[in-house]
Amino acid sequence: MKKANKAVIEKDALLKQRIRHLCERFPRYGYRRIKVMLRRQYSMQVNHKRVHLPCEKWDCW
Repeated sequence: MKKANKAVIEKDALLKQRIRHLCERFPRYGYRRIKVMLRRQYSMQVNHKRVHLPCEKWDCW
């Protein structure tokens, strides 16, 4: 089993923090809209599956 790279872990933590912030700021937005906002506000190209799981966990819809 591969060990997780520290840079990848920090990148995931930053992504989750930004998703959380957007979910709190825009509680009616779903994961698709959050994905678009990540691209617009933070210039982050993210797969929809990486956004869907945290949004589902925090009830972002």
